[in-house]
Amino acid sequence: MDIEKEGSRREEEEPIVHKPKLDKGKGKAHVSFVVVNSIVGGYLTLSLPFSIVCILRPLAVPPRLFLILCDTAMMGLTMMAASASATIVYLAHNGNSSSNWLPVCQQFGDFCQGTSGAVVASFIAAALLMILVILSAFALKRST
Repeated sequence: MDIEKEGSRREEEEPIVHKPKLDKGKGKAHVSFVVVNSIVGGYLTLSLPFSIVCILRPLAVPPRLFLILCDTAMMGLTMMAASASATIVYLAHNGNSSSNWLPVCQQFGDFCQGTSGAVVASFIAAALLMILVILSAFALKRST
């Protein structure tokens, strides 16, 4: 009986607190968002010489075909990164009641506004890349 009393006193005095372990996988959507947009920006900068070649030599088909393939890949990467970050931004704004995730944008308003703006800008960039691919394909068809 004394043992039970001592055990209950310890529980009353020192509550057991479970500290959540930090998951190292959290935030990968935003990291991939930044990395992919950096890669796409670098590609667009480095593809300028190919674009100049296509302007100076309008009948050169291989550089145009190369640009169309790479532009399509970059458009897909941009859309993928924007979509992954959009899901995280949606959860930050609205939360998820079935998973007990509360919306955090009420506490971190500036971060959520900046992140939402970046995701919208990335979707606009993906739309512009899509238009670029369509225009390049029409120009390639016209020149051949």
